Amino acid sequence: MNNDILIGLLLSIPVGIITSLLTPLIQKIFQNISQKARVKANDISKKEYEKLKIYYANKTELSLFFINVIIKTTFISAFMSILSYLFFISSQILYPIINYFYSYHYLNISIILPAIGQFILLIGSILIVNICKSAINVWKKIRNFDEYERVLKAKDIIQ
Repeated sequence: MNNDILIGLLLSIPVGIITSLLTPLIQKIFQNISQKARVKANDISKKEYEKLKIYYANKTELSLFFINVIIKTTFISAFMSILSYLFFISSQILYPIINYFYSYHYLNISIILPAIGQFILLIGSILIVNICKSAINVWKKIRNFDEYERVLKAKDIIQ
């Protein structure tokens, strides 16, 4: 027991010294990382502001942006629906054929193919939600553009 305490005391002193020597270095590394991330975020905010300023000044550009969103979401919806429908219909066509040739089959095609079709629809829905989410954010910022501009000025992102 005494040896354990002695070893613990002898090891704690060098570990404490090493820790206190390395702490400023580690803090400096994390400050550099956070500074780079802050600069990158400010650049993204400036680019977004410039784009939104164009939309705010020119309502035609804003309308074209929203028409683009509508076309994208309609295309994704149609494409994913067709693709998933192919899996649904192929399961209905292949199921009797497989049952005719095999009395017992390991993969139940009537379950697997519709599941793939559902997964494709889920992916399409997620894509559409992401597109609409960014469009709604643009709309909110344009609707309250003066407030948005004031916040960016307060953060010294724009002048």
